[in-house]
Amino acid sequence: MSLFLSGAANAVDLNSASREQLVSVNGIGPKTAENIIRERQRGGPFLSRQDLSLRVKGIGKKRADRLFEAGLEITEVSGGQVAGEAYPVRSTSINVNGKKRSLSAAEPKLIKPHRENVKGNEK
Repeated sequence: MSLFLSGAANAVDLNSASREQLVSVNGIGPKTAENIIRERQRGGPFLSRQDLSLRVKGIGKKRADRLFEAGLEITEVSGGQVAGEAYPVRSTSINVNGKKRSLSAAEPKLIKPHRENVKGNEK
């Protein structure tokens, strides 16, 4: 039981940790910590272990699992919800010619340019 409590005291939140805190987790070096922070700033909070492994170069599923065993955790994502082990699909909306379109990482879509924007297609 004392091992569990000591591990909880050393837990590092993936979505709020500083570079130094991330480096304190066994398996995360300075470069990986910088990559995690850069991706967190670019793409927002990490939602799950899989989200971490998909977004940060050099972290695969097995390495992500080892990092979480070593003390990395995701405490809150948004609205006070705790991230689970489910693999969510990140989606976003973009504005194309005044129309809102939804894009999803699970269902990539090709957005074709309007005919007037295509050069060399005239006959």
